[in-house]
Amino acid sequence: MDAGWQQKLEPEIQDMLRKVADMVLSDARDEVPVRTGALRDSLISEVSEMEARVGSRDIDYAEDVELGTADQSPQPYLKPSLYQQRTVS
Repeated sequence: MDAGWQQKLEPEIQDMLRKVADMVLSDARDEVPVRTGALRDSLISEVSEMEARVGSRDIDYAEDVELGTADQSPQPYLKPSLYQQRTVS
């Protein structure tokens, strides 16, 4: 077996992660509740070092919308977007 197999697969895995992260991002933007559009517009996806992230870095209330607070019911948009069945080619 080729000792460098992991290095050879890494670019393909990174590409697949980018595709999946972009799909999750698109779904999250469709699912997020919109009052002003600031949260929806702040959503990003990024992939680095074999890890994908989708969310907002700029909006401090993003987690409150997703999980709810003592005064507000949860309005999940990331978790449902993450758990969609997907086909990546």
